[in-house]
Amino acid sequence: MAYSWIYDKYGHLDGDLPTEPMTFEKNLLGYRLVIVYEPEHDYWKMNCMHIDMEAPGQVWVTEAECYPEEDGRQMLSVRNSYAVSEERRGYLNRYFSCPKFYSNIADKIGLFDVRYLSTSRKIIREYQIKKIHDLILSRRRTMPVCLVVSYERDNGWLNEDWLENFRVYDFTRMAGRYTHIYTCNMDIGNQLLESLDIPLEEPTVFVFKSAVSVPKGDIVGQRTVYKEEDILNCSFGRQQMKQEGRRYDIVKGGQAFYHKLLQEMRAEMMDA
Repeated sequence: MAYSWIYDKYGHLDGDLPTEPMTFEKNLLGYRLVIVYEPEHDYWKMNCMHIDMEAPGQVWVTEAECYPEEDGRQMLSVRNSYAVSEERRGYLNRYFSCPKFYSNIADKIGLFDVRYLSTSRKIIREYQIKKIHDLILSRRRTMPVCLVVSYERDNGWLNEDWLENFRVYDFTRMAGRYTHIYTCNMDIGNQLLESLDIPLEEPTVFVFKSAVSVPKGDIVGQRTVYKEEDILNCSFGRQQMKQEGRRYDIVKGGQAFYHKLLQEMRAEMMDA
């Protein structure tokens, strides 16, 4: 499947490009493609360098590697990078957006960080408690975990009125590409947090930092806790670009908490 993508993308450049994976090297004007294929070891690696057709002076390098893990799983890793000349570096933002590039990968391919990241709202069920417990404590996790625990209404829906106008759905849609976001009721929350030796007395938002950013591995001890009082008293200064120019205002309550938490998650991702 991975090789078919290469053939579909670059096959038109050279009629001699093999239709099946094999070890070879091709050098064309503006392109360089190297394939290492070892079927006896279930191993395959590709390195492709090509010019950017939209940004003059910029070169893209794609590295893909398919290999077996010790537990027998076949893994595929892909890394994209680019190089640009010093004199063209100032024009880079005109052609390339890092957030957009990251979003395209997240939306079209998906992101896996111990568990899959998602921009869809996720409600924890009882059978998932152990998995979320392991996710929070995992030393391999590179993204933060945000857990929103609320009371449950009589109809079974979560009562998130205490969050004021902080909407979990909107927050998940914005931050779900770089944050594990989960919601649950008080009963599920108590079971999960009790396994982590964390008390729960009222609706709360918990943020567990990524393992790579926690000193001495104390993931649970370095958590951040936000309760209803913290949200109601929250304020946030934001800048907005309007037709008349840049505008600065201060929002409060749930709306402020939305911006504050979003900023915190983005900073956590950059640190990772």
